[in-house]
Order: sequence, then structure tokens, then C-alpha cells
Amino acid sequence: MNELRERRQNATRFPTLPTNLRLNMAVDWRQYLYLAMVPFPAQRTGVYQNLRLKELEDAKEVDDGTGAAMVAIGVAAHKTDYRYGDAIVVVPKELHELLCFFVEKIRPALLKEGGGQTG
Repeated sequence: MNELRERRQNATRFPTLPTNLRLNMAVDWRQYLYLAMVPFPAQRTGVYQNLRLKELEDAKEVDDGTGAAMVAIGVAAHKTDYRYGDAIVVVPKELHELLCFFVEKIRPALLKEGGGQTG
């Protein structure tokens, strides 16, 4: 996460970069964040794929008993939601902050350029 922390500090330049560099940077961020989420806890990949922006926004800080700052994200749509309800993904608070940063700063530029959906 150190690498993304450094990139976050330099992200003020993101809107001024050429399109190809913005796309490369955004893909790097997305891939890193996805891989960083996978071990917290070991959920099926569909849980991460179905994570919605509102669920990310509604995440709650939790105490995992270790004293580490953690955040719980409830994901409603997943393979076994009919049986078990929301999947709970617990991630370090810093990772949650980086996910929110991506959504707020990087994603809008990609949607603008690519004509993607906003929801």
C-alpha cells in the first residue's frame, strides 16, 4: 500500500495527464486495489465484483480485537446471498480510504473519457 500512498499524493496531476497515461494509471490502481482486497477475508471473487458504490460508502468501522483500524463492507449481491445474506468484507481502514479515493478522484475521469456508467 505504500506505493499507492505515494501515488495518491501525486494524483493531483491525474486530470492533466495525457489520456493513455490516465488509463494506465487507473488500471494500475484498480488492479492493485482488487488484489489488496482479496485476502480480507477470503471471499469468492464475485463478492468483490458485485461491490456497489453505496455499499462502499455505507461501510462501518469495526473492532477486530487486534486494535487495528478496520472497516466492514456489506455486499448484498453474491452467489449465496439468498442463503446467508450480505457478505461482510473486512479490510484495513487505509485500504478503504484508498478505495474511496479511487472512486472519488480516478473513476470519474475514466467515466468521462470512456462514456461508462456512473452507478
